[in-house]
Amino acid sequence: TTAALRKPGRARDGRAMFLVRYRDGRSIYVRVRPEIGLARPLGALAREWQERGEIPPDEIVQVIRVR
Repeated sequence: TTAALRKPGRARDGRAMFLVRYRDGRSIYVRVRPEIGLARPLGALAREWQERGEIPPDEIVQVIRVR
């Protein structure tokens, strides 16, 4: 089966992964349900995450979907 071929600890939950890059060079990864990540512009979505305290409040220079 496909499950036997997957790496341990990596569940397939269908979430989309985004890379958030900051002005100071830091990067973080955020996983969200695909319908949330594709529903609006990524910059606006990242600002909402910052307002809710889900990601650090520094200046974001790039948000891209990586998976």
